[in-house]
Amino acid sequence: MAKEFAVPEFSLPHEEKKKLEEEYGFKVGLRTALKGKNGPIVTDNGNFILDVKLTKEIKPEEFEIKVKSIPGVVETGVFALKRPWKIIVATSKEINII
Repeated sequence: MAKEFAVPEFSLPHEEKKKLEEEYGFKVGLRTALKGKNGPIVTDNGNFILDVKLTKEIKPEEFEIKVKSIPGVVETGVFALKRPWKIIVATSKEINII
């Protein structure tokens, strides 16, 4: 996985940020709303979304295993271990199924 992109990670509100930074060396930021809301983005289930910026090259499978092994992590934005059979991409003008 490239270092240039931040990967979303869905997390319960605890110490995951500290472990991701100190143990794995990733840069982590709490995703905040751009407009219309103050503060962090919270999912329907009350989880926070952390943006994980990679500081080195890492295989997607390795990243997914490391992050999902942290207690409190609900899901990642990487689907390397169980690849989707269909991807739906929607814009304001169209919906594409890949």
